[in-house]
Amino acid sequence: MESNRMDILNKVKAGELSVEEGARLLHRLESEPEPEEPVMQEVNLEDLSAAGIQRYQNWWLYPLWLGVGILVFSAGLMSWGYTTERFFWFYCAWLPLVLGVLVIVLAAWSRQSRWLHVRVKENKPEKSTNIKISFPLPTSLAGWFLRTFGNTIPQLREQGIAERVLPFLDTLEKSREPVVIEVNDKEGEKVQVYIV
Repeated sequence: MESNRMDILNKVKAGELSVEEGARLLHRLESEPEPEEPVMQEVNLEDLSAAGIQRYQNWWLYPLWLGVGILVFSAGLMSWGYTTERFFWFYCAWLPLVLGVLVIVLAAWSRQSRWLHVRVKENKPEKSTNIKISFPLPTSLAGWFLRTFGNTIPQLREQGIAERVLPFLDTLEKSREPVVIEVNDKEGEKVQVYIV
């Protein structure tokens, strides 16, 4: 807040803002409540189970079995095309074969990776809304991308995003401790972010 106040005063001094505009901005800045400090709490596995997070740990099996199904189908198509000398189908079967292998590799990767779970609960008098989103979090891929291309993308370089995000991604990769972020709005909206 102090840096914002100094910015306004410097703009008034430089003539970028009139005295009235500066006074109005300072008044608005002082009337805004200061944000509350986040409260750090210990996270245990019972809290995650209560939030329904543990049941998503075996979701990697769905793409695994999908990849196996695609692989078996394409292998059967290749075999049929080769034995009946219909080489068009033999060569066409390579595309689903590669797709099946790619899906199996992604399923195996998602088993080892950390998962991001976002829960939004909105309690309004007219209706209540629950949103649940879960997906694997590619922390190692994001870290590699920022290390490789972070200095070549002007917006990332100017804002220093790579320098700020890379330590967080490295911490997520090295530590297997769950990260929980909860935000409770005064209007009844509750947002929970779990990185497990």
